[in-house]
Amino acid sequence: MHDITGQKIAVLSMSLDRLARLTEQRKPEAKDSIKESRDIVTQIGEEIRTLSYILHPPLLDECGLASAVHWYAEGFQKRSAIKLEVEVDGDLRAYPLTLKPRYFAWCRKA
Repeated sequence: MHDITGQKIAVLSMSLDRLARLTEQRKPEAKDSIKESRDIVTQIGEEIRTLSYILHPPLLDECGLASAVHWYAEGFQKRSAIKLEVEVDGDLRAYPLTLKPRYFAWCRKA
């Protein structure tokens, strides 16, 4: 999802840049509207990147489920000012790699 959507946003951003160059000599309102649209595209891209990292952080694959859950809890505390205590019991490396994203999703919902 992230890669395809990110590419489409990049193409849209380039199209808006081209449109801005083509309309430079036109009405100032057009230039303002294009700038606003480019800002919105940038915000959407950032939000999709953030969402992608929250849904499936690279840390999950690189360091495992326990590290990803701790990372998510720290971020949640910063975003919400709600104190969390994460306790991991057992060896999570024993779980199959294919199930870790599902377990991570359950932790996010808890």
